[in-house]
Amino acid sequence: MITVVFGLWERFLTAITRSIVAAPLEKQRDASRSHSHQPLIAA
Repeated sequence: MITVVFGLWERFLTAITRSIVAAPLEKQRDASRSHSHQPLIAA
């Protein structure tokens, strides 16, 4: 029983850490996209 709870807790923590890590990465992606589009508009 303890191992099942530990497994669920580990999965929960990994999901939280992924969401925390993924948010800044997505922001960087959006920033790089806007930067890549700006030169095309300027040209």
